Amino acid sequence: MLILMFCCLSSSSSLRMKMISSILLLLILSSCLCGEPAVTKQREIKISAVPGQNVSLPCRLPNNKPAVVVKWTRPDLEPENVLLFRDDQPDPEIQHPSFRKRVELQDRRMKDGDVSLLLSNVTTNDSGKYECQVSQTEATDRKRRTLTSDPIRIVLLDVQKTD
Repeated sequence: MLILMFCCLSSSSSLRMKMISSILLLLILSSCLCGEPAVTKQREIKISAVPGQNVSLPCRLPNNKPAVVVKWTRPDLEPENVLLFRDDQPDPEIQHPSFRKRVELQDRRMKDGDVSLLLSNVTTNDSGKYECQVSQTEATDRKRRTLTSDPIRIVLLDVQKTD
């Protein structure tokens, strides 16, 4: 890389521009090929808590389309549902028993796209990976269709006792 840069400094301006363009292209390609995509890192956050705390796990809709269903899950549990919110209310039927009466949406109206999860009285058993998923409705000229998404937010919750 240093050799290329040295050549750029000592060459004509046309050749210099081509070499700079090549270097930039190499840098962009190498950053795209190394590691996880930037989108994944942006949507994953870590939160620490102590037992007994109430915790907000943040999640926001990616656009202005209304959410039909909001689903918070913990993939390591069976059933994995932490909160399923549909038809403007929580659906406790397929919810993991350890979260009953301890979770709710921060704003049931989802004002400004806020679909954050409030988890009350956390314990060390609540530590884990939480995923926020939404289904949204898209209106087209001919019909309405439901759009489902991969997780739009992943929260890694770490609940540890203090010494």
